Amino acid sequence: MDKTAIILLAAAAVAALYFFIVEVPKSRRLRRKYAEEAEKEEIERRRLLAEMEAADRGTVRFPIAGINYRAGISRYEGIIDVRLVEDPRNEFDELAIKIIAEDGSLLGYVPRGMTRLVREKFGLPVYATAEIEQDGDGGQHYVGEVAILPQ
Repeated sequence: MDKTAIILLAAAAVAALYFFIVEVPKSRRLRRKYAEEAEKEEIERRRLLAEMEAADRGTVRFPIAGINYRAGISRYEGIIDVRLVEDPRNEFDELAIKIIAEDGSLLGYVPRGMTRLVREKFGLPVYATAEIEQDGDGGQHYVGEVAILPQ
């Protein structure tokens, strides 16, 4: 065996050792982390589903996520009709559901943990009612809640 072959074999051995010592454990940790996150999401989904089923398709309520990022939200204060529609272009969540006012303005989103359930139980689009009010801090922040009424 010549020197070049020995050097190539040694380099391959070092690369293999690195892979098994560093990369394999890292990959296992990541798989375990993702599996734990998926399990938590599934537990939350099942909890929310059980809550909805317990209500026997009664009114389902949830907060409006991101409401305080919308300009002019104060004009919607009170009880209004809304539509829940898909937002396939949402870069943060491919299952995102927008909450739209009657005039077409974006009010916010269905919370991430509720999107799958809303899709499974009601389909899209969904017509619902929202209540928007000040958060009690002098008009700086608003809170909103959507109610999907039984069909």
